Amino acid sequence: YVKLALTATSGADGAGAATQTVRLGGPGTLSAIALDFQNMPATTDITIYSDDATNGEALFTGTSSLTDLAPSLIGRPGGDEANAATAATDGTEGCNGFQNQLVVVMAEANAFTSADEFVIVEMWIDD
Repeated sequence: YVKLALTATSGADGAGAATQTVRLGGPGTLSAIALDFQNMPATTDITIYSDDATNGEALFTGTSSLTDLAPSLIGRPGGDEANAATAATDGTEGCNGFQNQLVVVMAEANAFTSADEFVIVEMWIDD
């Protein structure tokens, strides 16, 4: 379990950005996430990448939102015994792997000017 507070330290309102790297020192999977937006605009983007924000796979993407997200499983489409796909929204877990770290990127947010503009990101991680 990892809990972060993302704060944009520069940029105009609606254009603030922040990046935090969570170094875990080994492989794992990102199983679930929760988001708590504190006085952010509806343009706020949150993306979590495996290992690298440039070349890593996006394990979670939330765009243009200020709606809090209760703890929720994130998964990938899978297959059952009949080889039928399950929807990405079915709450399946797995295939959200990383090798060493997670990179959490916030964009199009408000800059931290009044001590109450940030996003709390909670991540549940399996190793």
